[in-house]
Amino acid sequence: MTVTIRRAAMRANDDLAKLNRLLADWDAQEMARERIAELEAALAEAKAELRVGKKAVAKKPGTGATAQARVWAREQGIDVPPKGLLRADVMEAWRQATGAAA
Repeated sequence: MTVTIRRAAMRANDDLAKLNRLLADWDAQEMARERIAELEAALAEAKAELRVGKKAVAKKPGTGATAQARVWAREQGIDVPPKGLLRADVMEAWRQATGAAA
């Protein structure tokens, strides 16, 4: 009878040890899930800030010196692209004609 009780106690201790290991694994997984959620939230916030920052920095088209030079060049009959940089000679001719600073 004593042997039977000891065997049962050993099995119970083994089962308890297994359950404790499972619980520790589950806790580690839960902590990892929480950390992942925190990092994903931080990433989403950073992306949102970047989007806002880009919008704040963006210039309105057609307000700079290149846009003014483009209008002037078209009025002079000079062929210029609809967007992008202008050739240096066109910019220089515009500056000389209008007295604009470089």
